[in-house]
Amino acid sequence: MVRGLASLAVCAGHLRALQFVTFGEVNRGTICDKAFYFLTGLGYQAVMVFFVLSGFFVAGSVVDAWTSGRWSWRHYALRRLARLWTVLLPALVLTLVLDSVGAWMTRGRGYDGTYHGLFSNVPPLEQPAQHSPVVLFGNVAFLQTILVPAYGTNCPLWSLANEFWYYVLFPLLWVAVCGTGRVRLLAIVLGGVLLFWLPAGLLWGGVVWLFGFIAYLVCRAPVLKRTMAHPVWLGLAGLAFAASLVASRHGGWLGSNCLVGATFAFLVPGLATCNSAPAWYRRVASWLADSSYTLYVVHFPLLALIAYVCFVSVRQQPDLAAYARYGMLLTGVLIYAGAVWWCFERNTDRLRRWLEPHLGILVRPRNRS
Repeated sequence: MVRGLASLAVCAGHLRALQFVTFGEVNRGTICDKAFYFLTGLGYQAVMVFFVLSGFFVAGSVVDAWTSGRWSWRHYALRRLARLWTVLLPALVLTLVLDSVGAWMTRGRGYDGTYHGLFSNVPPLEQPAQHSPVVLFGNVAFLQTILVPAYGTNCPLWSLANEFWYYVLFPLLWVAVCGTGRVRLLAIVLGGVLLFWLPAGLLWGGVVWLFGFIAYLVCRAPVLKRTMAHPVWLGLAGLAFAASLVASRHGGWLGSNCLVGATFAFLVPGLATCNSAPAWYRRVASWLADSSYTLYVVHFPLLALIAYVCFVSVRQQPDLAAYARYGMLLTGVLIYAGAVWWCFERNTDRLRRWLEPHLGILVRPRNRS
């Protein structure tokens, strides 16, 4: 559920920023308006939650495979790339299609950076939406924000580069610490090269990702896990996390990302033990979590097209009618993302199982030796 809500928070925040005036421009802000702007302003913090969850599951899977003697670089690479590319490649095609349609409808306005001062997160004048083959293949190789910009209007793709390189770095560093012989030496060299080459901002995000790994280690310690699953601990950790969200919304001060990530990591071991829930909740949570990645990578080009066509001349004040339009638009985007998920992401495991024998990869990974 948390992963799904985080993705929804990113989408909802982007839609609000494109449809509504900024809170400073609101004529008479009510308590409801303040709550709406606050809750839809947590998109970046939601990405930090994604990083922690990714560290918890991915780093945990690396350590589990290593300690059980089942580690295989080929198997790990296939799982991670199948997970990423099954959604990313269709998302890049959809970005090109939506950007092309939008540029035709607006005669290129917005896609050339014209509206960067009006809307946040859209391409700026100095770097308009780019769809060249170099940028396309740079995004396929997860080099956006490193060597190329995010493809077209799809600005949320920046975090996929972070995720991919954390997937590469963590097992290298783990093997550098726990491996032996030439494999360990090679991991040390490659890990060192990547740490030197990758941007500092990306590496700082890796600190938040590692908080998820720490939460995984806590779950391996029964005493700590039981303590952090206690209702009192969960209540205090929840309050700390909420406080970090409030603090991070005031200026984006240095260290706020780490604070959000750390306080959420305090919650993860307890949340991992919460298995009792009504059937309807489990169904909703499962769908939101399963489709969260698709929603994250496909929503913004559609929102940009809507904004460039509908909201350039009149960005809306918050009122009942505007909220109703917002709800309908958000529902439409969720339906669109659900259709894309049904076509692609839900088939990820099926694609991976089909590829394993064709690539000569054993279903059961080889011993790490």
